[in-house]
Amino acid sequence: MAIPSQLLPYLLAAAAAFLILSAIAEQRGLEEQQQQQQAVVARPRCQDMCGNISIPFPFGMGKPRCFLPGFEVICNTSSSGRPRLFLAYNESGPVQVVSALNHRFTARNVTASFVMKNAVELMDISVAHNEARAYRAVSSACSTNSTHFRAKFQYTNLGDEGPFLLSAMRNVLIGVGSNVESMMMTSTGETGNEMKAYMPSCLSNLMGKLKYATDGNGTCSGLGCCQAALPLNVTEFGVSFMPRLNLLWQTNPCFYGMLVEKSWYNFSVHDLYGRELLYPRGVPVVLEFAIRNLGSCPPEGQQKPQGYACISGNSTCVNTTRGDDYVCKCLEHYDGNPYIIGGCLDIDECKLPDSYPCWNGGICSNRLEGYDCPCKSGMNGKTGHCVENFPLPAKVIVGLAACIVVLVVMVMARQLLTLKRFYEQNGG
Repeated sequence: MAIPSQLLPYLLAAAAAFLILSAIAEQRGLEEQQQQQQAVVARPRCQDMCGNISIPFPFGMGKPRCFLPGFEVICNTSSSGRPRLFLAYNESGPVQVVSALNHRFTARNVTASFVMKNAVELMDISVAHNEARAYRAVSSACSTNSTHFRAKFQYTNLGDEGPFLLSAMRNVLIGVGSNVESMMMTSTGETGNEMKAYMPSCLSNLMGKLKYATDGNGTCSGLGCCQAALPLNVTEFGVSFMPRLNLLWQTNPCFYGMLVEKSWYNFSVHDLYGRELLYPRGVPVVLEFAIRNLGSCPPEGQQKPQGYACISGNSTCVNTTRGDDYVCKCLEHYDGNPYIIGGCLDIDECKLPDSYPCWNGGICSNRLEGYDCPCKSGMNGKTGHCVENFPLPAKVIVGLAACIVVLVVMVMARQLLTLKRFYEQNGG
């Protein structure tokens, strides 16, 4: 049956529209599939969320196959509010010990009132940086008169054989108060014969005058707030105070000490007027984690040992400073979870222009293991950035020349019209 010629353009347009819509649908399907792949962070049939907190493998809960040793977590949904994520409690670590005591300068005596043990609560987990952020209570010492204060401390034990360390690079010791010397308390000595040692410390002293304290003193230089760097490879830690008289106890009764993520705390004079609790929920502290008890990274080309954790393609193994453990990372231009099969996926750099910029005039084009920035039509990138083949100075010169030519043509045309009029007026 012949198709009428009048209908042929409409049929061709409909076919073209169908092909375009099919291509768009296919592209959307690919994008959705890629998003679903990127969302996979845990092993199959393992819970990967606790409320709004992602639980990437090697962390996990429930069946032993869902986590590596030392990485078990518990999602507490019984508490009021949103679900909360905790490292599985263990007497030998990880565990947090909260204690309170009373101290009198005159009698030189100290009495403890209670000791309570809790699991370590997590804020979030990053396998890309091999870090987990946890809540940690702020230590306090509050004076009730010039010779007596009541103190609260929290001591954290991550376990000597566990995968976690306190990050020395990502945390800092902070002291807040009018006359406070905060100290980081940690453990030294051989296993079974430990002794408590006071290591880093800092002093904040206003010399009895609050006017020396200023808001926004982010450096904590010692006037109302002080800070100190931390040692490496610490698994047990807490914050205590060197006993010092509080001359301003009636208006500023409390001193505070905290181990906290760098740049998180910004000093405020208002904190000097606080009472026993500063940040009741706690402050963020960064924990590093690594794969332990399996040795260091195997040499290049050697068969991977049993239990080797870097199982994703496009991943690599990196030894840590301790020397007896390692971490897994995705290769450059890949992102995801190197601890699961197929976890490291190609980054679409074109969707992250702030991190992967194209030079001015470039058109971002994603590819495996990188991206390109070809220049737009009429431009070239031989100089390392896109420039027009016909630059602005040349455009200005050509424009001026064109204006001159137009003016000359207009003058000549006017002269020719005048001559023609004279010719006709004079009868040729």
